[in-house]
Amino acid sequence: MKELRARFGPGLAKALVRDKTSYSLDDLFLLLEKGSWVEAHTETSIAIGAPHTEVDNGRSIYLLHITGTLQDIVENLLPQGEEKFRQLGYSKFCLYGNPAYLRILTKVGFAIKEIHLEKELWAAKQKN
Repeated sequence: MKELRARFGPGLAKALVRDKTSYSLDDLFLLLEKGSWVEAHTETSIAIGAPHTEVDNGRSIYLLHITGTLQDIVENLLPQGEEKFRQLGYSKFCLYGNPAYLRILTKVGFAIKEIHLEKELWAAKQKN
């Protein structure tokens, strides 16, 4: 785990900020060390996901954080991750992420199953 943290820690730290998480890099690696979450990686990219049991008792892996090069992610990481997660008994591979993934990942077998729209709200400062 120390080797993964040394190699991917800076990229994952940026991903955690980008993904607006409420947990830290330390928390993330603690989840991995405990086996609560799982990872797949290549030399230059890593994907970290959280297992989930579906209502039909199927086991899914929800990828939450990915960092690396786009080419490596698409050509190597996702296929290797798919095989690793299949061997671990997961029946579904889900990805949350950047809308740009729609153009790329549908070409490698991902299908749109849900649309999630979000709007951030904030209170405007009032002038006295």
